[in-house]
Amino acid sequence: MPNKTVPDKPLISVIIPTYNRKDILQKALDAYKDQSLPPDQFEIIVIDDGSTDGTKEAVEKVRNTQLNIRYFHQPHGGPAKARNLGIKQAEGSIIFFTGDDCISDKHLLQEHLRFHKKGEAIAVLGHIDWHPDLEITPFMRYITIDTQFSYPKIKETSYNVPFKYFYTSNISVPKKYLELAGIFDADFTEAVWEDVELGYRIWRSGVRIVYNPRAIAYHHHQVDIQDYIQRQIRAGKAAAILYRKHPELIDFLRLPKVTSPEVRFRFYQALLDYYYFVGLQEALQSEKKDQLLIPFEDRLKNWSDIEKDLLMKNVQTLEKLIAIKNQEIHTRDGEIAKRDKIIEELHNKNQEKYYRIVELEKLEVRVKSSLLYRIYKLFRR
Repeated sequence: MPNKTVPDKPLISVIIPTYNRKDILQKALDAYKDQSLPPDQFEIIVIDDGSTDGTKEAVEKVRNTQLNIRYFHQPHGGPAKARNLGIKQAEGSIIFFTGDDCISDKHLLQEHLRFHKKGEAIAVLGHIDWHPDLEITPFMRYITIDTQFSYPKIKETSYNVPFKYFYTSNISVPKKYLELAGIFDADFTEAVWEDVELGYRIWRSGVRIVYNPRAIAYHHHQVDIQDYIQRQIRAGKAAAILYRKHPELIDFLRLPKVTSPEVRFRFYQALLDYYYFVGLQEALQSEKKDQLLIPFEDRLKNWSDIEKDLLMKNVQTLEKLIAIKNQEIHTRDGEIAKRDKIIEELHNKNQEKYYRIVELEKLEVRVKSSLLYRIYKLFRR
């Protein structure tokens, strides 16, 4: 496919590695038509990592209406290797990494550039949320709290985000700092830890990661427990590669917990509890065959709603307590204000007395220095 180029050098290069996901990739590319940043100020570089599903033709279809898309193909080697090819081909001074399943908000690129305009040595981390078209399960809510895209924790350190949150679904870095720290390590052939490993090297080179919550992309990828278990196995294997390269990260990678009896105990307990409830669900279904019972996942959803209601009640109770405390503080503030007013009035009266004493002392001096007073003192002798 011949590559069409934009007239001027772009400010930012969007790099999207992809592998056999042409349908969602097309949606992701279509979303860039609505960017508030003018199309001649950014380019989109699609790296086809050996797809066999017609990805090339899908990109060509979108490219007919978007001249700033560039397409490259490589034998299947993983997202790290694919992104490296994109970095090499990029013309923009800012490199923006994202996924083929991430749908951009219209202000996404403009928000990234807004942070980079100061010229600081920073990487800008944007915000990822689930796409509104997805059915958000309790498990998907769980992994966004502490496992994947942990933005509640990121907000606590938004101006100096730890390297472990170097999410290549929505992050941008000046190209010169990538070249300084070194590009992605192609030893990571899966889409796990390759971004964190680069984030660690960039962080060590002195580049700070900052969080911009207004730079939004939507993750259009339904996630279930079985798929995520397989991902975690891949993550464990990749963690071994990361440890060999950076043994100082032993605690970060939680290697000491591999043989921990406590971890094993919690796993056994959770596993047995889960299958206990599976058996309970099956028994309830068998007793009422004529009635469609709530699926197990929906029961979890109902449970989470109940928990949410309890949490809201606790919040309301806390709000009432806070209102009472605020009223007490307001009353105390009123009493303090009255006391301060009395003190001020006493202070003013003391000031008046002081000035009166000063005037009397001045009068005494004038009287004693007068001729009449000296005559009076003379006759008193």
